[in-house]
Amino acid sequence: MTDDVDRLDELERLVAMAYRALDAAPDDVVDKAADYLRWRAEGDIAFIVDEPDEALVAVRGPVGLAAPQQFRTDRHIVEITIDGGAIVGSIEPWEGGSAAVETSAALEGLEVDDDGWFHVDRPSGSPARLRFETVDGLRITTSWFRVSLDRSS
Repeated sequence: MTDDVDRLDELERLVAMAYRALDAAPDDVVDKAADYLRWRAEGDIAFIVDEPDEALVAVRGPVGLAAPQQFRTDRHIVEITIDGGAIVGSIEPWEGGSAAVETSAALEGLEVDDDGWFHVDRPSGSPARLRFETVDGLRITTSWFRVSLDRSS
């Protein structure tokens, strides 16, 4: 039985080598995938727990002030409101650290004040999600959410 397992392991290794040689992923894709896996393994994922019904319905035209959306982890609450393409929100508790808003277009730094409040005038793309790293090294990432990028609103 061990002999069969060893042979299958060797076959799997050889097939993987052949596949990598014939269809190698670009280095930047491998680097981004590795960064993503590291980020997920080292942090908490904040899941949305309170989303207004109107956010679930497709709309056309300008979007007004939306009801707050709340994301929770075991230790933190992130609440955001999207108003005319701007994101206004807070994270609790907040004792300092770093923050960023991530979109498909960019990862942009985000200032959070001493009370945990933050504001993003217009993110560079949609959907977006927020990333925080607390002073003690805990990483928190929200679920993806939509931001209206209509510059006229």
